Amino acid sequence: MGIALQEQLIREYLHKNYPEQEDMIDVRSLISEAEEFPLNKANIEIHIIKESFKGETEEESKANDNNSSLLKERLIDLEVRYRNLQKRKARISLQYQLSPSETQNETQNESENEEIDWVEILKKSNSVAILGGRRTGKTAIGFDITRYTYKEVYVFGYPQKVLPLGYASIKNVEDLPKLKDSVIYWDEPHLTLKVYENSANWKFIKLLSTMAQKGNILITSTSDSRFYTRSLESYLDTWIIKDIDFDTLKQGSKASKIIRKHVLINPEGFSLNKNEYLVEDRATKTSSKGTFELPEFWNDSLSHAFRDVI
Repeated sequence: MGIALQEQLIREYLHKNYPEQEDMIDVRSLISEAEEFPLNKANIEIHIIKESFKGETEEESKANDNNSSLLKERLIDLEVRYRNLQKRKARISLQYQLSPSETQNETQNESENEEIDWVEILKKSNSVAILGGRRTGKTAIGFDITRYTYKEVYVFGYPQKVLPLGYASIKNVEDLPKLKDSVIYWDEPHLTLKVYENSANWKFIKLLSTMAQKGNILITSTSDSRFYTRSLESYLDTWIIKDIDFDTLKQGSKASKIIRKHVLINPEGFSLNKNEYLVEDRATKTSSKGTFELPEFWNDSLSHAFRDVI
């Protein structure tokens, strides 16, 4: 991602959260420092607090002793948090390279695979639906796109011990509406909710509405196409389609329509490599094919959904 877009994102964050301090921050300097570590809310705050100490005389330091102590305590807390977030790659890069095995097809795929502006998509989307067959990389791309936002990230149902540093576990459906300005990733929600039953379906729609009102983004991924019912489809802002057997999809479903857009002749022959996906987003009018790489923090324990959560 370019410096200009990074600068724009940081200035928006500062204006929203630190309107009084935004003028004193050298954003270009912050970006330069951030090349050595993940750019996230913790180290932005560290930078702001450190700037507030610059040029302070001994007399001013004594006069502001109480305030300085609180700031320094906050600084220590943030620096600890930053170290815990290092492995969460928040670089918000919009460019991916094809894997070595795909290099020979680079020219062929160049016209199909466009850069997907996930930063812009996640600024406008409140719900992301990921659908694909088993072992197709659904969970991997679910975790991957969480890196394109400054919001706090929660993962539903996963034990804290298996999550990357900087990610938090949440285990109760009733706690989801309590979150604000966050990203929640929920892998295989049909293991917890039978959404294709009418009563649960409407409860999930209500949950989506509540989450959106509080500025949250709910990302779900499943291999069970029944989860995304017709009544639920209209409440989902963004779709990601991984490799899947087209014949298992309901005729006229949103997923089948997305696949038909990208297959010229026979949708029954639809297939994708593990690092490929289709994406369709309503707000940004994105309809494209993209590629992604495994996040640096990825490990096999993240690829298993957890059932014993409720």
